[in-house]
Amino acid sequence: MTITFVAAALLRLSETGRLDLDSPIERLTSSEHSAILRADGYQPENITVRQLMMHSAGLADHFASDEGIAVAFANPQRLWKRTQQLALMTRLTDPLGKPGETFSYSDTGYILLGEIIEKVTGEPLDEAVQSLNGFQELGIASLRWETLTGEEPAPVRAHQCIQGVDIFDWNGSLDAFGGGGLIGNVEDTARYFDALFSGGVFAAPETLETMMSAPGHPEVSQYRLGLFMHEVGGHDVYSHGGFWGVHVLHVPSLNLTIVCVALAEEGEKAVTAKTGRQLSNRF
Repeated sequence: MTITFVAAALLRLSETGRLDLDSPIERLTSSEHSAILRADGYQPENITVRQLMMHSAGLADHFASDEGIAVAFANPQRLWKRTQQLALMTRLTDPLGKPGETFSYSDTGYILLGEIIEKVTGEPLDEAVQSLNGFQELGIASLRWETLTGEEPAPVRAHQCIQGVDIFDWNGSLDAFGGGGLIGNVEDTARYFDALFSGGVFAAPETLETMMSAPGHPEVSQYRLGLFMHEVGGHDVYSHGGFWGVHVLHVPSLNLTIVCVALAEEGEKAVTAKTGRQLSNRF
């Protein structure tokens, strides 16, 4: 659920006056990326940062199609660049609608948001996200970028299976530019989500409220800003899952955080179903 951390980083930039979430992304992304989008029928001058955060910008997902998955499986050791993934999305898909009209989950939108964080902060994405989310102040040490290039080696990902294939040796650049990238343990993930909902990440309560409510999101969407919202037993539940098998949820009314991991693709549905049943029974 790297996307939650990326969204929180953007909200931190907003509350400190360094970023207007309603700015067009054309001003904040490279001219090359704007040209790639425009060549496929997008209008980056009409897409805002907030719409990318809500997955309502009309973008598809570069690895959501059968063709995209086939590309990933064909060369699992490939060293990906952000530009290549954006180009892959525009080659395999077309715009899904006008900005702000519909919800469609898009990691591609979040790799653009990762670029925006780097441009606004002048820092590499991993350093900026960790700093803006206050990892050091929160005592969170295990959550680090898998493709970190500093002196200290990045943590090792667990063995996991996708479509029956062990992806342990796949190059982490496949999912490293904002749609994914963070790796760590469940304890630190839970500690972060507790802090996020208890005032330990944002300076102003209004910022958390914006994240939880996402004014202007499409009415049919359960997505807010970096979080899904749904109701279980009369309680609002905020959650996010990850491609690599992590699922986290937080129930503000109960001050309850649950983090689960499935090491096989088919296990994630079982984890979410069991968690939902446990919550329903508890409520």
